[in-house]
Amino acid sequence: MKLSKRQLRTYLLTVSRGADRSPLFWWMVEHYAETERAAQGRRMPWVALCAQFAAFGLVDGHGNPPSPEAARRTWRLVRAEMAKAQAAPAPPAPPPRPRVPPGWQPPIVSPTPVTSQRAAGGDWLPRDGPAAGGRAAAPDRGKSPEPSDDEVDRRLEGLRHTFAKRSGH
Repeated sequence: MKLSKRQLRTYLLTVSRGADRSPLFWWMVEHYAETERAAQGRRMPWVALCAQFAAFGLVDGHGNPPSPEAARRTWRLVRAEMAKAQAAPAPPAPPPRPRVPPGWQPPIVSPTPVTSQRAAGGDWLPRDGPAAGGRAAAPDRGKSPEPSDDEVDRRLEGLRHTFAKRSGH
């Protein structure tokens, strides 16, 4: 049997409230903040309120329309319970869920074998190059010569100057 959201909410509300409190008590708990704001510290007109409670269909713990004295006692209990709830420390936050499953270990990686070798001129050649009896790769004719140390220093200084201007230093 599938319950609608409304039916499930009603069921959970019944479970959470229990039968030890009256419908009037739970109604007052639900409307506590609004009632406190509206009362602004004044005395409550219990006779008039009991007429409204009866019109709302609210009953005391015995199933009767609430009397002014029963409503007053119930309101006193609600205020005490709400004060306790506000004074109680908040439940601790649940610990963060681990991002890595328990017991996880990183995979063991073995070193990769060397797949190239160095030629006499300092360039790296593929393993099937001339030393391995294969064909040599064609030289890169569009490659520019390495800059001198002075040229590297000049370029670095230019970059530092550009970044200093951008960052405002």
